Amino acid sequence: MTNPIALVPHVGSYDLGTRPVFTATFTDAAGVLTDPTTVLFLLRRDGVAGVTTYTSGVSSEVANPSVGVFTFTPPVFTAAGRYRLRAKGTAGLLTAGEATFDILPSGFPSP
Repeated sequence: MTNPIALVPHVGSYDLGTRPVFTATFTDAAGVLTDPTTVLFLLRRDGVAGVTTYTSGVSSEVANPSVGVFTFTPPVFTAAGRYRLRAKGTAGLLTAGEATFDILPSGFPSP
């Protein structure tokens, strides 16, 4: 069985002050692109308490450009470090996928 969610990119590095775009695709058991009832993107930085949740249909950072495809454009990153992102489909298509990425420090005081 294939994983019903693909989260792209899986691993990457980005400059401080950027807004990378992450794409999650959701498929049903037959491999057909399908929209879960709700999609959550959960974001956290290693070593920092708390998780920020972004919800499809509620958060402007989450878009659904086509059936089964959701994009997440987080706010501009202002702190360097390792981040973890989880995309999760709820009711209708229960599945999840995760990615880890780094925000690189800048040599400039205000990137």
